[in-house]
Amino acid sequence: MSLIIAIIIIISVFAFCFGLLLRHCPRRRISEDTRRAIKEYGLVHFSSSTCVEPIMLNGVVPDNSKKLSWLEKDMSWTYINYPGSFSTNLADVRSKHGRKDYDAAVFIKGLTDDQIDHMRQKLKTNVIVHIGKTLKTDRMTAQTISK
Repeated sequence: MSLIIAIIIIISVFAFCFGLLLRHCPRRRISEDTRRAIKEYGLVHFSSSTCVEPIMLNGVVPDNSKKLSWLEKDMSWTYINYPGSFSTNLADVRSKHGRKDYDAAVFIKGLTDDQIDHMRQKLKTNVIVHIGKTLKTDRMTAQTISK
C-alpha cells in the first residue's frame, strides 16, 4: 500500500514539474492582435553590448547555452516594444539567471508575416519567441543601456 502511495506521489511531482516547464516555454500561436502590435511597435531583444555587433551583422541567433531546458532549443527571446514598456521588460530580463548584466537592446522592426509565423507568445505576457536559427530584418537598431 505504501509503495503505491509513493509511486503516485512521485508521478504527481513529475507531472507538476513537467507542467511548469511546459508553461514556461511559449507555445501560443501569434494572434491577429499580437501580429498587428508586432508590426506596429516592433520587438526588442536584450543582450550584452559585446554581442551587439554580431547581432547587427547576422541577426538574433538563439543562445542555446542559456536555455533552461531542451524545450527552449533554437528560441530567441524578445518583447513587443509597446510604448512605455521598455523599463519593465528590461527589469524582467535582468531578473533571469545570467542576464543581470545585460546592457544593450536591439530593436527589430519590419518583420514579415513569414517571420511572425515562426513566433510564439508566452501566456499573459508580451514575451515573444522566435523559433529558428536567425531573426534578422533590414530595420534593426541598437542602443546601450546603463546598468
